Amino acid sequence: MIKDPIGILIYGYNREDAFRIRATLDRALNDSIFVISASGKEDMLIADILDNGPEDFYEDRQDKIIMFLAFNKEQVDTVLNDFPSPNITRPIFCGLTVQNIQWMMNRLIEHLKQEHRQWTRGKLSVKEEP
Repeated sequence: MIKDPIGILIYGYNREDAFRIRATLDRALNDSIFVISASGKEDMLIADILDNGPEDFYEDRQDKIIMFLAFNKEQVDTVLNDFPSPNITRPIFCGLTVQNIQWMMNRLIEHLKQEHRQWTRGKLSVKEEP
């Protein structure tokens, strides 16, 4: 049985870190994943970035995002638990959806940052309760 390839859309990492992330995920998932960089494509639709496929342009940015492409739940859990190393900043993770595939990359970034702030605030306030 041939399975669909799995990959990530990556944003905010330099080339070295992106390749380190890919190597770590290849080992953790025991599979070879593809990587598509969204660096420099903030004004493009996610669908168009995916259609264009991999390019060798990576850029270090404050905002760091990894979008799972064709991952199942077990694979997502493995990545969330085994994210590379303390030397590599943990991104905001997300999955590809019917809605966000039609968004511009910069809209996705802002949406994820807002969602992350709300989630982090909620998580912190829960911890503070007796």
